[in-house]
Amino acid sequence: MSTQTDVPRGNNAVMITRVFIVIALLGAALFLGAYGTHLARWSDAVAIVVALMCAASALRLAAESFYPDALGARIGVEGPSTAREVRQVRLQAMLLVALAIALVWPVTATWLHWPAPAWAYVVTAAFILVRITYTWVVFARADEFSRQRTRQMGWWIFFAGQTALLAYASAERLGLAPTLTAWDILVLMQFLSIMMAAFLGKARTAA
Repeated sequence: MSTQTDVPRGNNAVMITRVFIVIALLGAALFLGAYGTHLARWSDAVAIVVALMCAASALRLAAESFYPDALGARIGVEGPSTAREVRQVRLQAMLLVALAIALVWPVTATWLHWPAPAWAYVVTAAFILVRITYTWVVFARADEFSRQRTRQMGWWIFFAGQTALLAYASAERLGLAPTLTAWDILVLMQFLSIMMAAFLGKARTAA
């Protein structure tokens, strides 16, 4: 009885989420236009955009987790998603929020000159610990289908990232491109990961 109503409601949730995404991106554009001169590097602006993308993705996953049919179609399983899959998706949404905070925090701490760098790094260290724990627990408890999907996604992201890094690093070493910092590379890799995940997810849905 709920099968015919979950999909429309799920689609409505997705549409509402997309509206929030547009509002968030417009807010980011206004923020960067007003305070962009206070940012130390161009990658700080990219970090803010990536953080907003993570927050928007987390919002969408959280919204879809309340509609089993829509969530099942998104993650590529037959029929509605199970309670276990719903929990995994909600945990993933929480991790995306944590990643958004981890990306914005160094930029904010540098901008405000507070707290001290050593104390500010505690937030990053805490996120690293949470990410390691989450990855180990979820991957250990996931079924083989989920593991295979994760491996496939990771392989494509690794391939694209390594190829881009090889191309740019060679150009940088030859003096053909400006030098990048580790922060620049991290932000660009996170942006690439999100875009690849979105692209591959749409490709699986279309298939």
